[in-house]
Amino acid sequence: MDDLEISFVMRADRERRRRRDIEVNLIRLRSVRDASDPFSVTNEIFKGVYRISKELAKELIKELHPLMVAPRRSSAIPIEIKVLCALHFYAQGSYQKSAGSDTNLGLCQSSVSCAVEEVTAALNTREILMKWICFPRMQVERGKAITKNFKSSQIPGVIGYVDGTHVAIRALAEDEHVFLNRKSFHSLNVMIVSENKISI
Repeated sequence: MDDLEISFVMRADRERRRRRDIEVNLIRLRSVRDASDPFSVTNEIFKGVYRISKELAKELIKELHPLMVAPRRSSAIPIEIKVLCALHFYAQGSYQKSAGSDTNLGLCQSSVSCAVEEVTAALNTREILMKWICFPRMQVERGKAITKNFKSSQIPGVIGYVDGTHVAIRALAEDEHVFLNRKSFHSLNVMIVSENKISI
């Protein structure tokens, strides 16, 4: 064999090994995912990872279930895992790879990306938005909110509290500098408005 043939054979062998390693990793992740029970951890650990209680997570899964695509293949990711994966990503403000490598989820980065996209789309449906997001429209409702907030904070005239966080993202090919935050990583700035107490 000449050098060109040897090079071709070596390249093909490397590609075969790379594909085999990917397949082995996917099988490992799937077995971890299928054998795990994210709800088996203590309440404190669950809240630390997902930032909501187990009961609230179960209610959210039940509410989002009809709005998401039901798995068709036996190897498909269950809706429960997709929702928990997205919650982990939202709660930790982490990159998708670290959210997927959570020992209770066992997902690769591309699966995390798809899960976050699907859950976010379900959360943004009209049914969910109209049920859970409401701002006082009438003067009487606003007065009640202001009074309630004043009792807890002693700050007059407050209808809602605003807070924000940075959700880490990969650098984009275009306008990459626009997403670089003051801590020198790429992110989306997310804001929330809420009343004085949120039940989690």
